[in-house]
Amino acid sequence: MRRHLLPDLAVCQQVVRTGCAIAFEAIVGRSTVELGFEALHILDERIDQFRLDRIFDDGVPLVGELLMVRGQVDRHPLTLVTYGVRMDLELRGKRALVTGSSKGIGFGVADTLAAEGVDLILASRTKVNLNAAADQIRETHGVDVTAVPCDLSKSEDQTRLAEIALSGPLDIVINNAGAIPGGSLSSIDEDTWRKAWDLKVFGYINLTRLLLPHFEAAGSGVILNVIGAAADRPSPGYIAGAAGNSALVGFSKAIGSTSLRNGVRVLCVNPGLTITDRMTDILREQAGAKWDDPDRWEELMPDDPAPATVAQVADVVVFLVSDRAGHVTGTSITIDGGNSSR
Repeated sequence: MRRHLLPDLAVCQQVVRTGCAIAFEAIVGRSTVELGFEALHILDERIDQFRLDRIFDDGVPLVGELLMVRGQVDRHPLTLVTYGVRMDLELRGKRALVTGSSKGIGFGVADTLAAEGVDLILASRTKVNLNAAADQIRETHGVDVTAVPCDLSKSEDQTRLAEIALSGPLDIVINNAGAIPGGSLSSIDEDTWRKAWDLKVFGYINLTRLLLPHFEAAGSGVILNVIGAAADRPSPGYIAGAAGNSALVGFSKAIGSTSLRNGVRVLCVNPGLTITDRMTDILREQAGAKWDDPDRWEELMPDDPAPATVAQVADVVVFLVSDRAGHVTGTSITIDGGNSSR
């Protein structure tokens, strides 16, 4: 049994989080009480030293194992026991293509897939950022990562990326590239509109066109399109995005409605406001339109609901592309804290 000395509870919390432990039993003296995860934060400054017993085997969390943290609270011996409840998504060894993956939601999804043992093909227009993202994921998770700089608004780059992806096994495709600018019908000219749709709308459609036949022939595979909540709650101030997102939701549902006949799932998620650089850009545009002052964007930051974190979106995406969601296809999942339903 290997033992790991941990310097403080924050480190323990990180380990517990990656182990997906949810139930705690605290033994203080001779008394036993049940604690929730938040209790660890209360204990943060009160535990001097403790030990972690056997949770990792070659860096892989062991399902069914016990995690034990020992220390003292007010001079009373304390033992926290977490039970092995980590859900195995059965993704280890699979290979996924993630577009728009140098930052934001795309990077978060790629990093979460890598944590599950998935090898990756990453695609983005910005070579420097893409290579940095690939290096970070390799170093952190030890998976195979292929970085493909490309402009997915161009048909030739779409074809080249598909050929690279199909040069090895391919199990998952996550379309995420593209950001449609905000603005009203009168403020967005045709050229801006077409360029935005060439990247996001036709980028998603054409990659699906190129890769779906491979999945159908294999009798398995998942295509998940990351779209946006403007499809659920369209706004005239985001007219190009509302129309484009709505088109992609319809496309995903139509293809996914019958794809399971061939063992393939096609579906989409619609994130609402999420804490990324893109969120700042959107709020700056809105502040400029409202007050003629983009620097007041923080005043538009909502708190009910607050924006999602990238991790909250990525966790949903990774679950949906796993076999745990094997009967989910031809549908859209909105991730916006309920905002679109209000």
